[in-house]
Amino acid sequence: MALASLLCFQATAQEPVLIDSPDLPVTAISEHLSVLVDPDDRLSVSQIIQGTFDDQFQKNSRPIVSIGFSKATIWVRCPIENRLGHDAALVVESSMARLSHADWFLVQDGKVIQNMRSGAMDLPKGLAAADQYPRIEFTAPAKKKLELYLCAKSDTAMWFPLIMGSQTQFKGFERRRLMLEFFLLSVCTMIFGISILIGISNRQWMYVSLAITAIAYALIFAIFNGHVRSMIPNLPIWWERQFYGALTVAGLLILISIDRKVFDLRAFPRIIAAMRWSVITLLLVMFNTQQIVTAKLLSGRGTVFLGNSNIELELGGRASQRLGAYLRKETL
Repeated sequence: MALASLLCFQATAQEPVLIDSPDLPVTAISEHLSVLVDPDDRLSVSQIIQGTFDDQFQKNSRPIVSIGFSKATIWVRCPIENRLGHDAALVVESSMARLSHADWFLVQDGKVIQNMRSGAMDLPKGLAAADQYPRIEFTAPAKKKLELYLCAKSDTAMWFPLIMGSQTQFKGFERRRLMLEFFLLSVCTMIFGISILIGISNRQWMYVSLAITAIAYALIFAIFNGHVRSMIPNLPIWWERQFYGALTVAGLLILISIDRKVFDLRAFPRIIAAMRWSVITLLLVMFNTQQIVTAKLLSGRGTVFLGNSNIELELGGRASQRLGAYLRKETL
């Protein structure tokens, strides 16, 4: 899957990120990135910076570098050129909170001058709110060219939405992002509270369903953006992935139940049949794909992990059968 993703990359030299303002606004830098896939995890940073594998780095041509599920180690390179007459304090962040392992290496004149480990599983003391996304803060010397490398490996699908900005601009960006995330979680929590009170007091299942849906999608948002990991630092990545999928399916099923109570489509049997089989097909594909990916991803990491993946495959098959039966009943 990782090799297939590289078909969208080009084997040409990438342009550096130019630092020509002391207050560089926070912006995406995907067009400046190139990617190398190390399928056997054999390459070290010293081998990478020597230039031996420069021809194997492929320039990214996507809006966001996306690799998908892979056991390979991924190297992402970004050249930087400071054209200012003074040093520039910068921040580079990969805005994916669920990256298992992430190592940053800042290279100048063929030497590593700074490195930082910031993956979700690399910080034994857990993540602070400001550290939920892998990042590195550094100073770019005046009139110098640098290369920044991100070495990543993850038990989740890998994608690298890298952004860069001055440290001053980044503080404002973080405040706005935190306010937006707080607002979205607050709205979901408010919907949950109001709906559950109305549902219980009036014994109306639809409002209880709406409350459960609101809290399910709030949890999905919290998992995806690293807030759950901030509260439970030692939570396994595979558990997050499975719980994320379960919440998505549960939210979808409850929304179907709510729709049945709000809309009466019995006069349109063809629409009902099309919706029924579309949803059944979608859920079966989701479950089977999830379990196949999990089994492939965890295979070869020991009998304990392999045993868990076999159990998940069996449970996934049973769950798919039950979901199909439930949907056939609910949509009739």
